[in-house]
Amino acid sequence: MRIKKLLKAVFGLGAETVIIDAELDETGLRPALVVWIRAEVRHRGRCRRCQVRATPTSSATA
Repeated sequence: MRIKKLLKAVFGLGAETVIIDAELDETGLRPALVVWIRAEVRHRGRCRRCQVRATPTSSATA
């Protein structure tokens, strides 16, 4: 299993989340896992499921 996929499952992150980096911080008494995340960039004008470009409707121009 890939580390990023495992971290998404452990932290309960959705598919719209991108894990940028993760590191183990061992400076304190207990080690801490530091994870940097961001929201996934959406493609404007595309279907979320199939990623096909949306076509403009004719009623919008009338």
